[in-house]
Amino acid sequence: MTILRGLEGFELHRRGLGLLPQAGGPAGSAIFVRVEASARPIRSCTCRDCHGGKTCDYLRQLGVGARYFTEELGGDFSTSFEKTLWFRLAKVVHGAAPLPCDQAKVQQVERVATGDMAVRVLNAKGEEVARYVESSPARIAFLERTGKVSGEQYTDRGALIARLAMYQVTEQERQFEKHGMMSKGRAWASSFWYRLAYHAVRTWGDVGWPERLGLCENAGTFHPAIETSTGAFNLIHRLADGQETVKIVLPRKRVEAILELLREFYPDQEDLQVHPVPLESLFRVSQETELDLEVRPMIKVLQHSGEAKLYDRRDFEKYRYGQLFYLRELGLLARLPRRRESAAKFKAPVKMRLARSQVPAFLDEHVEALEEGSLVLDEPLQGLKIWKSYDRVEVSGDPVTGGSRSAPGAYRLSVRYGFGDLSVSLADLLRARREKRPYFETSDGWVDLRAPAFAELERLERRRVDAESDGSEAGSDGEAADKDAVLLSAGELIRLQAALERPLDVTGPEDRSAVLRRLLDQRPPSPWSQPDGFLSQLRPYQVIGVDWLRFLAEQGLGGLLCDDMGLGKTHQAMALMAALASGGGGPALVVAPTSVMSHWRDKLRRFAPALESRTYHGADRSLAGLGPRHVVITSYGVLRRDIDEIEKKSFHIAVFDEIQYLKNRGTVSYEAAARLPTAVKLGLTGTPIENSLDELKTLFDLVLPGYLGTDEAFHGRYDRALQTIGAGMKENRARLDELRRVIGPFVLRRLKSSVLDELPEKIEDERLCTLSPEQVALYRQ
Repeated sequence: MTILRGLEGFELHRRGLGLLPQAGGPAGSAIFVRVEASARPIRSCTCRDCHGGKTCDYLRQLGVGARYFTEELGGDFSTSFEKTLWFRLAKVVHGAAPLPCDQAKVQQVERVATGDMAVRVLNAKGEEVARYVESSPARIAFLERTGKVSGEQYTDRGALIARLAMYQVTEQERQFEKHGMMSKGRAWASSFWYRLAYHAVRTWGDVGWPERLGLCENAGTFHPAIETSTGAFNLIHRLADGQETVKIVLPRKRVEAILELLREFYPDQEDLQVHPVPLESLFRVSQETELDLEVRPMIKVLQHSGEAKLYDRRDFEKYRYGQLFYLRELGLLARLPRRRESAAKFKAPVKMRLARSQVPAFLDEHVEALEEGSLVLDEPLQGLKIWKSYDRVEVSGDPVTGGSRSAPGAYRLSVRYGFGDLSVSLADLLRARREKRPYFETSDGWVDLRAPAFAELERLERRRVDAESDGSEAGSDGEAADKDAVLLSAGELIRLQAALERPLDVTGPEDRSAVLRRLLDQRPPSPWSQPDGFLSQLRPYQVIGVDWLRFLAEQGLGGLLCDDMGLGKTHQAMALMAALASGGGGPALVVAPTSVMSHWRDKLRRFAPALESRTYHGADRSLAGLGPRHVVITSYGVLRRDIDEIEKKSFHIAVFDEIQYLKNRGTVSYEAAARLPTAVKLGLTGTPIENSLDELKTLFDLVLPGYLGTDEAFHGRYDRALQTIGAGMKENRARLDELRRVIGPFVLRRLKSSVLDELPEKIEDERLCTLSPEQVALYRQ
């Protein structure tokens, strides 16, 4: 019997034969079933043009398609469909895990990696059996064919396929159904796996299709993938352009049969060439067996452990698929021995090839046994190491002076991690991270990129991608950029040093390395000298504070000056503004509580008369005519109300006095402060900020956006350490020490007790007075 799937069949012929419906043609579902060559075909259509014995265009074109299959291709649609890989694959899965289409459940979920939507298919137990990830309009056709969508905007393809199947029911099958039974053929035709195969062949073609149909070019390939967390054996279908379409969770007992089926269609596909080897072969590797030099000792370690120990592994059932077992350390499938086969029948394999990249995972897995001496490696592996830390980090390079996208304080650097006599560039480690490699291979071993010592690479990984796409490809001397160079901002370089637990080793010529040394030491370009028009005489600790502020401003960085109350934070900020104004900087903005605005105005007029202070407050406030020496003083309330106007002005620096007013990022005032397009944002506060991670993160995101990373990553790394600070755990103490190092370069806090030697002597002024009679009487009462 030849069956052309109605409207489904018409879509096929439209692609394969170039037949197109007439514009404005009738809507409906057409069926054309050829029973035998000598019998009249069964024809049916639901469109309005099929009445009174008339035949619509749909039926005519299905008839043309039927003749094409029988006369041109020498067969019929059903015969061609049954030869496809999708059909055969689906039938194997159906045999082990039958799933009637009406029992399949679907859920729409978001794919974390790409952000687009996928369709999960669940069986009656709620277990995921497949996932449709392709995002083209064909996804709707998939849901229509499986009967999982309904409505006037959808074509009921599932009902059409079911209706077609009724024309194929034999008399015997009708009798079965009267007694509540279903034949195997009917169960297969009504299964989800049949519908999935049909949809896949119709949508992407298949390697098993007749080539004259022209549907083989983008048929795609299948790729096995084992989930290490669950042991699930997945089969992923990819198109020729690499796009994933469907993931199928294979029944464990059918994995071996499916792998053999795939190799029949894709004999040269590399990831299908990992033939499951007999497990006994791992214990019968001889000197004549061809092995990678690095892999032979690994096999011998397995031999030393013994086959029985392999069966006792806790993950044995997790990674077992019928007669196959997945050796996670080696990344291969081994065939378990069949009981009826004698061990003597197995011979050592002639050749066994494993990738060198599988070696570090194996060594890492057995590190304790290796240290104890219970496992001994052959000579080729004995000298290899897995580094989880480093001895030193060397850096050299120059500031970026060219390129339209170069930000202030950007540096093109060569950063190298040292491991004994070996060194590896940061650029190479970042490339390995982007390629999702857990280890980076060197001539002497592997670097474990998952180790805590390399956690900072996760933050720099995305930044390196930006650097590679930067428009400036040459160094400051005009030469081509080094392939090992990375582009880091001043803040990222300081953060890298803080995370390393040791100072960076600056290398290179003295004239070039001096710039980097000054950056890492956080020194301003020149010693402090009193600017013209600044009258306050700073104490030594205040000079240190002003130099630190000048360094931040030079690099385009923000910070938090958290000196104790009474130590002169206002004077240090005024000194910075005076220094910037004398160097040709732009106007400054001071945002303070309303109660201290007059304090700022009086201090500026008294100690920095060269700066032109202006109060932006009250009914007649204006920002017109600002010059480079202007300091605008405003309140948090006015900033909140007038941010649309204030953000239009180009302020060189913004100072937030009592910045703890902005500790809640959900307020309108915080949002307004974050919108200010100033090059440098500084916060002044006498309140400690380290005791609340939320406040610390919020204020850093304002003055140094992005420095502490995302909220999720920040709190995930430090919350537990702060909550269990009294538990004395070594890891928690290390995390808190790391946090202090990371924020230290951008927080300056001095207590009065630490600068007592620099404060003036305490002045006591005693004055006596006589109480009036009324005061005496009140006092006595």
